Amino acid sequence: MSAVIAWREDKSMLELWEAFQFEEYRIIANVSGFSLTTRSCASWMTELSKIDSRVSVYFRAVAILHVAFKSLKRGFNDDSVDMLATLYGQTVYRACKRK
Repeated sequence: MSAVIAWREDKSMLELWEAFQFEEYRIIANVSGFSLTTRSCASWMTELSKIDSRVSVYFRAVAILHVAFKSLKRGFNDDSVDMLATLYGQTVYRACKRK
């Protein structure tokens, strides 16, 4: 019986890993292929948090890299600040506006 239980646990871990792999690919493909907006970013975070908080954290990491990349090309502007505020809350917005 313990061999069956171990097999089921291994199988569920494999399925979980495959699901995370798929979500990682989907996030990178969509963020790099389509420009994020504050609205799409908020939608992504809402939907991904329903799957698992770790996926939502991964999205935030990819999105912040996207903002950094765009800022290098176009400069740090109001769109960048709005995106950061969406990703990390209004405290970022207030801190950036003070400077």
